[in-house]
Amino acid sequence: MENKQLYVFDFDGTIADSVPAALRIINDLGAEYRLPKVDPQIIAELKHKSIKELLHMSGLTWVQIPGFLRKARLGFRKMIDDVKPIEGMPALIHHLVESNARLGILTSNREDNVRDFLQKHDLEQFDFVECSTSLFGKANKLRRIKRMTGIPFQSMAMIGDEVRDVEAAKKVGVTSVAVTWGFNSPELLQTSHPDHLVSSTEGLDHLLRFSSSAGAR
Repeated sequence: MENKQLYVFDFDGTIADSVPAALRIINDLGAEYRLPKVDPQIIAELKHKSIKELLHMSGLTWVQIPGFLRKARLGFRKMIDDVKPIEGMPALIHHLVESNARLGILTSNREDNVRDFLQKHDLEQFDFVECSTSLFGKANKLRRIKRMTGIPFQSMAMIGDEVRDVEAAKKVGVTSVAVTWGFNSPELLQTSHPDHLVSSTEGLDHLLRFSSSAGAR
C-alpha cells in the first residue's frame, strides 16, 4: 500500500554536516561585523543556545541580520565541496524512498546550495526544496507545503536539529522529530518538547519507516 506520509527535512545540521562550515563562515565574517571569534572549544557550549540567544550574544542588530545571512549563504556556497552528509543519512533517505514515503526539504539555506549538495552526494530523491529567507519563517513555509502538496498536516513530520524546527512544526500541528546530531544539544531540544527526540540516524530510520506515530498524532 502506498505510503502517504510526507517527511519534511531541515537541511543544515540534519542532512548536511554543516557545523564546521558554519563556524568558518562566522569567523570569516567576524571582522566585518565585529563579532567575537568563535573558538572550536566552545561549540559544545553554543549548542545549548537557541538561535535567538546566539543572535543576541553576537550583538548583530535586526537591520544587520538579513545582510549577514545573505553573505553567510554565499560563503556556504564556496565551501559546498567540503560539506559531507551526516553519517547514515544517505542510507536513511534511500530506505524512505524505497518505502514510498514522500520527502521534502525546508531550509534557511539557498536552493542552489542544497541542490548542488544533493546532486554531489546522489541524494536527489526529494520532491521539493523549499527555502525560507527568514530564520523564523518555517511555519509559514509548512503552510505553503500543505497547499502545494495537498497533504494534510496530520500526515506530515518535520525533522530538524534546532528548537526553531520544533516550534515551527508545533505552530501548525505537524509532528516534530528533533535529531541530536546538529546545531542544538539534546538538552535544549528537549525543552521545546518535540514529539520525538532521536539520537541516531538508525533510530530515525526505524521511527519513520516502522512507527505509525511518526507521521500522525
